[in-house]
Amino acid sequence: MITDMDDLLEQALVYHKKNSLDKAATIYQHILEGSPKHVGALFLMGNLNHQMGNSDKAIKQLKKVVKLNPKHVLALNNLSLICIHCQHISEAEIYIRKSLKIASDNVDSYVIYSDILLKMGDLQRASEICNIGLRYHAQHPGLINNYGNVFFKQRKYEKALNFYQRAFSLSPNNIVFLINIANVMLEINDTDSAKIIYEKALMLDPKPETYCNLAYVYEKQDNDEMALRHYN
Repeated sequence: MITDMDDLLEQALVYHKKNSLDKAATIYQHILEGSPKHVGALFLMGNLNHQMGNSDKAIKQLKKVVKLNPKHVLALNNLSLICIHCQHISEAEIYIRKSLKIASDNVDSYVIYSDILLKMGDLQRASEICNIGLRYHAQHPGLINNYGNVFFKQRKYEKALNFYQRAFSLSPNNIVFLINIANVMLEINDTDSAKIIYEKALMLDPKPETYCNLAYVYEKQDNDEMALRHYN
């Protein structure tokens, strides 16, 4: 019988990675009943709760982690991401700024911070944050993509396309980067290229919003029958 907390945590992680979330949650909860301040179990339980759609519980547990360990960068980053998901953008910025004060070379933190600033419409600061992050990791696809997002919002489509293509070349399985390329093609009225790229994206990951984007392309091409088919 497993009694050691670390062994229990390892067992829960195996279930967690296999997406057996209920089994993982049961073990995390068992650990926390015996050791309510177990940082590892609190952190992983917070992440799991977010995965299961319980964002309020996730935030509460990750806040406990940060209270117990104020330098827990991953907890601060995840708090920021969950706040973004919940549209608590100002709160998300507070957590990510704390994270960067602790680890100024954490590239993932710069990706998150630039996401926040883009959502706030602060393109100047978003550009600055991308620049700083790229000094630490010049080939980070997330930062390169977000730099493209800055140019896209500024309607500088050629520059945006350059960054999106660079990001996609570094991470060719990333559907977001691929769709961003298609979005640029749509904005510059290259509907044939946009259609091809959206269709490729649908083959990789058939998301409803991509069907809508493709339908809009058909609309612009006056192909009402295909537009209606993709809207439905």
